[in-house]
Amino acid sequence: MIELLRTNDLVKLSFLDAVLRDGGIEPIVL
Repeated sequence: MIELLRTNDLVKLSFLDAVLRDGGIEPIVL
């Protein structure tokens, strides 16, 4: 799981940014 998170780091950051802007889903930061 850690490898996947690290591999998709940029994608995850973009997703978190979109979620934070939307404010609809609680972002999960490990």
